[in-house]
Amino acid sequence: MKLRLKLLCCIFFVANSFAQEIPVLEKSHDVSRKARKGYLGQAQANNSKGTFDMIYVIKGGGKNNLRTETYTFDKELKLIDTKKEDHELNAARSKYKWMTYRGDELSFVMTSGYANLKGELVFRKRKITQHFDWWWGEYHNIVKLLDKEKAEDEAGVQYMFHGGIYNNYENGNMYAFAIPKDILKDKGLVKYDIISVDGDLKIQKTDELEFAGSKMPIYCKPLTDDQTTNVSNNDLPRDWIVVFAPEDKKGQTLTPTDLTYVRLSPEGKIKEKVEIKAPTNGWHIMDVVEKNNVVTLVGASQEKNIDKNYFDEVYKMSVPFTSLSKEEQEANTNQKGVGLAKTLGGSGLGAMMGGINKMSSGNMVPTQEVIDDYFEEKKYDHFVIGQIKNGVYTNTSYPDMKEFNSARQKPEGQDDFYEFDGKKFSVDFIAVNNDGGIDITAQDFSRKKGNKIYDEAYLFRFGADGKLKANYGVEVDVKLRKGLFGRTDGPQPDHYEVHNILTPNSTSTNTFWFMKKVKKVEKREDSEFNTNLFTGTSSITTTVSYNPWKALQYGIIDNATLKMSAAKDLGEDEKRNFYLFKKHNTVTIGNYIVFLNETMKGDKILLSRFDLK
Repeated sequence: MKLRLKLLCCIFFVANSFAQEIPVLEKSHDVSRKARKGYLGQAQANNSKGTFDMIYVIKGGGKNNLRTETYTFDKELKLIDTKKEDHELNAARSKYKWMTYRGDELSFVMTSGYANLKGELVFRKRKITQHFDWWWGEYHNIVKLLDKEKAEDEAGVQYMFHGGIYNNYENGNMYAFAIPKDILKDKGLVKYDIISVDGDLKIQKTDELEFAGSKMPIYCKPLTDDQTTNVSNNDLPRDWIVVFAPEDKKGQTLTPTDLTYVRLSPEGKIKEKVEIKAPTNGWHIMDVVEKNNVVTLVGASQEKNIDKNYFDEVYKMSVPFTSLSKEEQEANTNQKGVGLAKTLGGSGLGAMMGGINKMSSGNMVPTQEVIDDYFEEKKYDHFVIGQIKNGVYTNTSYPDMKEFNSARQKPEGQDDFYEFDGKKFSVDFIAVNNDGGIDITAQDFSRKKGNKIYDEAYLFRFGADGKLKANYGVEVDVKLRKGLFGRTDGPQPDHYEVHNILTPNSTSTNTFWFMKKVKKVEKREDSEFNTNLFTGTSSITTTVSYNPWKALQYGIIDNATLKMSAAKDLGEDEKRNFYLFKKHNTVTIGNYIVFLNETMKGDKILLSRFDLK
C-alpha cells in the first residue's frame, strides 16, 4: 500500500545577514495502521541512488516472527516505493545489524557488585526482567535483588573493590576491576584483575592491568559514538573506557597528573592502554567520544596545588563502588532480607571517599547518579580537552573560564549575552571537524524542588590549534509551552536537556546548529485490570508516565566571521502537531539533511529537508 501524500509541499526560506537564503522543503505522508503499532527502527540513506529509507519494525504473527515496512523516498521527499517483508527473528537480526529486539519479554539472572565497609567486593544476584516497549523501540528493565556472596575465585583469591564496573546485558555478565586482597594490603592499587562474573557467580579472569604506582579509577563509562542517542549501551554494548589517576598514598612515585586511559571490549579484554600527562590534577572527565578513529576526552577541572594534591585530595570522590543504579537501589531497599552496605564514612573505604554520607541520601552505596550530582555542584576554573589518535595522547585545549566570556557570541536579535561560569552544566555533543577543530555543545541548568531546570544552550568552538574561538550562548525557548497558567504537575519541557547536531554546509563556509528541544510533555495513564484467583477480588492498577515530544530550533554560523543568525523554530506555528521521532529522526543524503517528524498518534509523518549547499 502506498502512503498518501497529504500535503503537496511547503517551501519556506530562512534569511540571515551573512548567507544566501536557505530553503527548507517539507512534505507529509500517511502511515499504515500496522506501522503505527511498531517503531521506526532505522532511517538510512542510499547516496548512490539518491534515496533514503524509513524502516518500521512491527510485531509478527508468531513468537519469533517480525515484519518490516520500508518506505523509500527520493531527495524531493516523494514516496517512490513501499516494501513489506516478514522475517524469522534470528534472520531479521542477521539482516539488520542495528536491530536490538530479541523477544517481548526476557528474563535472566545477572550479578551486581559493590564494596562493603571493609572495601571487599561483594556480589549480589539480581533477576532482570526486560519488557520490550514497541512505542519506544527499546527494553525497560525490572530488577529484583537476590542472594549475596563475597567475591572469591576458584583458587580462593579474595577481591577488594575500588570502582570500575561494566554491565553487558547482551551476554548477561558483569565485569569489574578487582584487586586481590593480598596485593592491595602489601602494595596498594598497583595491580587489577579484570574479572567476568555470570549469573551463577562464576568468576573468570579476562585480563589484568598493572601500574608503577598506586592508581584509582576516576572515570568508567561506555564509549560515546554516533549511535548513542538512538541505541543505548544496554541494547548494543560498546567498548568501555576507564581512566586512572594516582592516589594520595605514602611512597607514591607518580605525580598527580600521570593518568592512564584504558579501553576494553564489552567482553572485558584490554584493547588499548595509553599514558596521559594531563594539564591538571583535577580533571573531571565528563564524556569520552569516538569519531573518525579519534577519541576525544572532554571535561572540566579544579586546579589545586597541581604538583602536590592528588585527585582524591581535590574531589574526595571518584567512580561509583556499585554496579546498581539509583533506581535499582531504591526499588529494592524495602525487600525483606535485602540491604546494601551502609553509608560509607569514617574509616577504611569511607575515609578515602570522605564526605560521601551526605551525598548518598540514605543507607546505600553511592551510585553514578549521586556522584554525577556531586561533581555538578562544583565550580570549575578550567575546561579540558584531550585526544587520543593512533595510541598517542595530546593535550588539545585548557582554557580558563575568563577566556570563555571574552569569546562570547550571541545570535542576531537576542538581547543578552549569556556568561558561562563553569558550574552546573552538562556536555551533550562533541564534533571533531575536518580541519582539526573541535565543537562542543553544553547546557546550563539549575535545581528547583529536586528537578533540573535546563536553561541556555552553549556552543564552544575550538580551532585546530586548541584555542577557543567562540562561545555562543543561546536562549532555548520553551516558555510558551508550559501552559496558560504556568507550571502544572509532572515534568515540564525545561526539565529535559537539548540534544544537538552540528553540520557544515558543502563548502564549509557555514555551520548549521540544530537544537532538538522538548516542545510538549504528554502525560499517559495506562490501567491494568487484575483479578486475584484465590480471593476473587479485582483491582485496577494505573501507571502514569510522561513522554517528551521534541521540535527543532536552529541557527546558522558563518565560519569566517563567527557571527550567528537568529535562532529560529522550524515552522514556528504553535499549532503544528508534528514532533521529531524519538529516535532515528535525522538522515543526511547528499547536500541535504532531513528531519523526520510524526504526530503523537503516529498516523502521519512530516519530512523537513534543509539544503546544506
